[in-house]
Amino acid sequence: MAAKFRGSNDVHAFDAYRRAIVRGGSVDETLTVAADSSIEARIVAALRHLAAARGSEGWGEFSSKQGVVWDKLILIGHSQGAGHAAYLAHEHKVAKVLAVAGPQDYLTELARPAAWLSAPSRTPHDRYRALLHVQDEYDVKLQIAANRALHGAKPAEPVRFDREPPTQKQAPQILVSERPLAPSNGAAQGQAHGSLKQLPYAEVWLYLLAH
Repeated sequence: MAAKFRGSNDVHAFDAYRRAIVRGGSVDETLTVAADSSIEARIVAALRHLAAARGSEGWGEFSSKQGVVWDKLILIGHSQGAGHAAYLAHEHKVAKVLAVAGPQDYLTELARPAAWLSAPSRTPHDRYRALLHVQDEYDVKLQIAANRALHGAKPAEPVRFDREPPTQKQAPQILVSERPLAPSNGAAQGQAHGSLKQLPYAEVWLYLLAH
């Protein structure tokens, strides 16, 4: 759904959409999200439920009477969720963010990333990570531009890989896969956009989260 704003002439079109989904509010006459149905509210409710129902597993350390203990959380999102995770990281200081196959927040009519991507972020820029695919149907060049905007004054350079993620002391912040799509029943399995959330990429997710 986020990609529908790419053709907008309003530099803040994506900002209003993300804010409504993450915190609650209205984008236009077709989209209103109640505050208690927002992503933030659902995270709070989920963590409090887990702390009460499964306290022995340590869930209590992620929430308090004041709300979520954000700096202990790693946020991961795929596609539309990549933008939601990154927007949450702008609002709260978190441990790390992994955007998979997104964000899609690029204004093609204005030839620039959405305004919110380069706004001040409470999460340090070096905690943002991205995993993209060179053949993504939503245009990897625009996804790279969006992710580079997340990295502030020193935007990260994308690093391409085929099979194994690069091995170096400092993990690249933007990894772009060139892995061929696995055939399944004569068709591309999940296409490039969906392939990044499949198990063959598990070692790449862990690599990005560990560095």
